[in-house]
Amino acid sequence: MNTEDLALAYSRMADEYDRLVEGDAWMRQLLWDRYRSLFQPGQHVLDVCCGTGLDALFLAQQGLHVTGIDVSPGMIAQLQAKVEQENLTEKVTARTLALSELSTLVPERFDGILSSFAGLNTVARLDAFAADAARLLHPNGRLLVHMLNRFSLWEWLTLIRRGRLAAAASLHKQSERTFMISGQPVRHYMSFPRPTYRRCFAAYFDLDTCYGLGCLIPPHDMTWIPAGLVERLGMLEQRVRSARPFVNGGRFFMLEMTRRADR
Repeated sequence: MNTEDLALAYSRMADEYDRLVEGDAWMRQLLWDRYRSLFQPGQHVLDVCCGTGLDALFLAQQGLHVTGIDVSPGMIAQLQAKVEQENLTEKVTARTLALSELSTLVPERFDGILSSFAGLNTVARLDAFAADAARLLHPNGRLLVHMLNRFSLWEWLTLIRRGRLAAAASLHKQSERTFMISGQPVRHYMSFPRPTYRRCFAAYFDLDTCYGLGCLIPPHDMTWIPAGLVERLGMLEQRVRSARPFVNGGRFFMLEMTRRADR
């Protein structure tokens, strides 16, 4: 899919985006806890594929300066409206910009770069993004990459439950998948966390930690699972999410990296 079609697909869902992601509020809260612990007020963070700016606004409210970029003009319009409403114009800069255009950013150095949920999954190769991120970060700056995982334990169990054994057996082999965004097919490129780091980021970044998210906590639409069990699964996930096989079994994974000073 070309950049124009991708931008159009996400612009069409911009008005509904915040409502659509409410089911994963627990995951975003976990990300926010990490941001709060890693970044300090006054620092400058680049939010890549920022969507409607949920993360950007949170960081600004913590006293950080944020530049949010997204390929979708509709998403950026939503962010700009929120910035005006929250009186955060001095803290947040919003720009319509594709990942392939990161090299056009002025050589201002950021203290951190983050990208949450599936924005980076729409890019076939992340090598250029990794190089741009290294160029834009201060030495020892932090890069946080949150992406869809190639294999999801809950999706696998659902396929088994429905008798789709062949699909379950091949789930971990699918390097590309197509999801419908605003009625338009959008190709997503799928990998596991450590291979993603080694292939795309190892030349510039040290890997601090990686972990799965949603490896034991079920998707929000599995309402038949008792709330008490979901809570216990969440507590257990916090303990095992960095260990195999759980790190490779979440719906999403997180890579936390530090830019090496020598690069």
